[in-house]
Amino acid sequence: MNEPLRPVGSAIVADPARREALRAILIEPVLGERSWSYGAPDERFQYWAVAEVPEREIELAYCEQGFGPEFPWGFLYFRDPSLGMDAQWNWYLEEAFMRANLWPGLMSEDEPLHLSPEERFPVRVRPASPADAESIASLLRAAFAEFEALYTPQGYQATTPAGDEIRNRFAEGPIWIAEQQEAIAGTVSAVLKDEGLYIRSMAVYPWTRGRGVATLLLDAVEQFARGRSCSRLFLSTTPFLASAIRLYERAGFRRTDEEPHDLFGTPLVTMVKELASAETE
Repeated sequence: MNEPLRPVGSAIVADPARREALRAILIEPVLGERSWSYGAPDERFQYWAVAEVPEREIELAYCEQGFGPEFPWGFLYFRDPSLGMDAQWNWYLEEAFMRANLWPGLMSEDEPLHLSPEERFPVRVRPASPADAESIASLLRAAFAEFEALYTPQGYQATTPAGDEIRNRFAEGPIWIAEQQEAIAGTVSAVLKDEGLYIRSMAVYPWTRGRGVATLLLDAVEQFARGRSCSRLFLSTTPFLASAIRLYERAGFRRTDEEPHDLFGTPLVTMVKELASAETE
C-alpha cells in the first residue's frame, strides 16, 4: 500500500480491522467518467475510482457531482456504464464500503457516523519533512489532474513536481501538510523573498475540499510570516482555478497586475495580502 493513498481509505474509519480491510483494496486514484440516469441523456460526470474488488466487479468512488458534497462516496459496478442509483451514494467512504457488502460485519449502533469528518477526526497542520515528499507529490497530482488539459505541458509539470524536486525545496523554505487521523489531506509551501513571503503549491485532495483544510494551511503560513516580521504575502494561481481564487479572496488576498503573468504559457493571476503589524492591529 502506497503511503499517499492513506487519506482515501483510512482518514475517517475508526475500526482498526475495517480500516485494514479497506486499505487492502485501495488503488492509485483513477479519474473516470460515466453517465447518470439523473442527468441529461448526453451528460457525463467525472469521478475518482479509489478502490476495487475485481472478483466482485465493484469499485468504490468519489464524485463531487450528482448528489453533491453531502453524498460524495459511492460503489459502482464494472458492467454498469452509469453512476448508479441514489442508494449507492453515501456521506462516507466507510458507508460505501459497508453497503457494497465488502465487509462481513455490521456497523456498531454507537458509531458516530452522523458527525462530520472534521468532528470525528479534527484536521491538524504540521511542518513537513523530506520523508513526506512522495506523499506531497502524489497529492499535487491528484489535486490538479482534472485541470491538466488547461495547462501547457511545461506548466502542468511545474505545478505537479516529483518527489525529488519537493525534497530539494526544503532548502528553499518551509513546507506544511494538513493531516486527518495521521493521513495527509493538504499541503502548502513558502519561500521568503525580498518582496514578502511567496506561497506556492497549495493543494488539498479533491475528497477533502470544503472542510476548511486550505484555510488552516493559510493560517499556518500567515503565522510563519508574522513570526518573521514579514508584512506581505503573495502567490500566483491560474484564472481557471476559480474556487482557489475565491478562497484567497476570503482570506484577504487581492488581485494585482504584478508579474509573473504566465507559467510556461499557462496564464497566471498574482494575488497579494498585506499583513498589519501587531502595533496597528
